[in-house]
Amino acid sequence: MRGSESLWIGVGVGCSLLVLCGLCIVGAGSVFWLRSTREEPPPPVVGPAPTTWPTPTPTPPPTTPPIVGPATTVGSGGGTDPRHVRATVTEVTGLADVAVGASCTAEVTRRDLEDGTFWCNAQITCGGRSVYGGPEAGFFHCVLYEGTRRDVVGSDSDTTEADQDPAMSLNTVGGTLEIHDDATGRNGAMRILAQVDAID
Repeated sequence: MRGSESLWIGVGVGCSLLVLCGLCIVGAGSVFWLRSTREEPPPPVVGPAPTTWPTPTPTPPPTTPPIVGPATTVGSGGGTDPRHVRATVTEVTGLADVAVGASCTAEVTRRDLEDGTFWCNAQITCGGRSVYGGPEAGFFHCVLYEGTRRDVVGSDSDTTEADQDPAMSLNTVGGTLEIHDDATGRNGAMRILAQVDAID
């Protein structure tokens, strides 16, 4: 009996092993079949990397400066009567016959233009010498105030070399007058600073 039991045990174990092997083979085949039938996604398309990036073209600066027209009158009225400005020299260089403390007078007139705007014209003397203006000179951009005081604010930034008369800045609101010129001017290189005393 002992030999028969051992035989049957051996047969059972063998069968169990055969069943397990069969299951493993079937399972492996199924996995292989599933993997072979599933489509793999295509690889991504990658273009070549750029070797250089385009350089943006900068906007070119304007070739001509903006045009600034004559100023307009501030306040009501806008009369064309001359303005008489009186000032006292506080600093001077380049003019031997004009001293600190000398008196300056400026006759400022409005010169109307056909388009409705205007220029200002000033004829200025200091210490009895003409330092700004002339028969065809002395024009500048300005703002004219019509009120209790008939103030003038304006300037001419070019010296004689550029526009045939000195550079000038007049601000009766701030009380300042400045005139300067280069060596080509009729008075040579010079500079005058003056304090505005009155305007009428």
